[in-house]
Amino acid sequence: CQPYYRERLSALFKECLVLIVRSVYTLKDTKSDGVLEAIMEYVHKNYNKNIDNTALAKLVGYHPYYLNKLFLCANGVTLHKYVINYRIAIGEQLLLSCNDSIEEIALKTGFNSSLSFSSSFKKKNGITPTEFRKKFGASL
Repeated sequence: CQPYYRERLSALFKECLVLIVRSVYTLKDTKSDGVLEAIMEYVHKNYNKNIDNTALAKLVGYHPYYLNKLFLCANGVTLHKYVINYRIAIGEQLLLSCNDSIEEIALKTGFNSSLSFSSSFKKKNGITPTEFRKKFGASL
């Protein structure tokens, strides 16, 4: 009778641990969702400024590495990649809606130069910004 008693207690103890861990992660996820929303909102409003993980982490009171890991788990991309992709999406809109030069669009979207904008753009879309404008843009 003794061995079954220990196994039963062990099983109950493990079940309790699982419930505790699940409740802790559920509470953390709720808090993390608010933090991630705040970060994305900040990026959407400030995409044209210099944005780095350290500044964003200070903004929400998290360590930069933890924030990046949290962001990666929730969104499937790193925080840096998210910022780049958002800037490129804004760049795509500008390429189709105005006659600004590639250099002007690059600076408006937060890139340091047209070279870095074009390189990131081509890596994401497979074509350069100029080719994109020619292919999808109407004559402005």
